[in-house]
Amino acid sequence: MVIIFSAINLVGGIGRCEEALSLEKSPTVALRDTAAQLVETMQKVQEERVRWNREKQILESTKEGLNREVFDLKQAIESARERIASTGKDEQEDLDRKKQFDRARDALRESLQLAEVEARKVLPLLPEFLVRENAKLAPALDSLNDSSGKGARENLGKRLQAITLLLAEAEKFQGRLWVRGEEREVDGVAMLVTTIYFGLSVAFSADEQGTVALRGYPGAEGWNFEVLDNKSASARILDLIEVATLKGDIKFVEVPLELR
Repeated sequence: MVIIFSAINLVGGIGRCEEALSLEKSPTVALRDTAAQLVETMQKVQEERVRWNREKQILESTKEGLNREVFDLKQAIESARERIASTGKDEQEDLDRKKQFDRARDALRESLQLAEVEARKVLPLLPEFLVRENAKLAPALDSLNDSSGKGARENLGKRLQAITLLLAEAEKFQGRLWVRGEEREVDGVAMLVTTIYFGLSVAFSADEQGTVALRGYPGAEGWNFEVLDNKSASARILDLIEVATLKGDIKFVEVPLELR
């Protein structure tokens, strides 16, 4: 799929949008300004990707360490079983081996708990539609939610698999544009809007009539959308969605982006 990035107008003040091009500018100046804004926008998107890749590497390093611990633990268990079957060791030696196995399993469990804390920070970044539509995520989320329950002690492998799956799906979402029809509450009224997500960076929504424009960012509590006061924002967001879905002509579309 060809991903078409739009030129996004970066605003100077939080929560306020400015018109990127004034009527007095010549076509040459306007084109130059638009190109500059596009470069700044691409730099911002690149910064977000670098930040995400850094966080992902931390989690993947933890995952690799856990995989090695699981492998070593399985070898230790198998070796212990072979020794017990081939030798006539006394009960004290068997008890010592069991204690060693329990210590190794406890160490693995502690490492998993740290990895799960980091993985849970990713959950709010995933939009509701992705969690609802992706059947793979359901068992992973259940495992993360149950990681402190009664079955946590016995399900170390299942918990590790859940972390791996969650990271893979988050990376997949980060790598492309997503357009979805959604119901969103605006001033206490439920409205049908179309939303375009730029991975985990930013999202824009507008209704078909072009009367409402929203901008959303992910946070610790999930995605938060705010109403844009700019009267032309909704029309520009609809243009952006048409270009992104290949339903309209390829062109630059200016939308309000706030650095956070």
